[in-house]
Amino acid sequence: MSLNVDSVAEAERLFNGLSAGGSVHMPLAKTFWAERFAMFEDRFGIAWMVNCEGAK
Repeated sequence: MSLNVDSVAEAERLFNGLSAGGSVHMPLAKTFWAERFAMFEDRFGIAWMVNCEGAK
């Protein structure tokens, strides 16, 4: 699953909630293409990406 959000706060909220009890492959952090990006599996084994490009 891939989530694109508009704010860093929303990215942090989703990452913290969905990754709890799961396996983080790339922690939520600033990248060259986004204000925040993360990759992880939740506690049920579902793979997620959270992307926040920042203000538009």
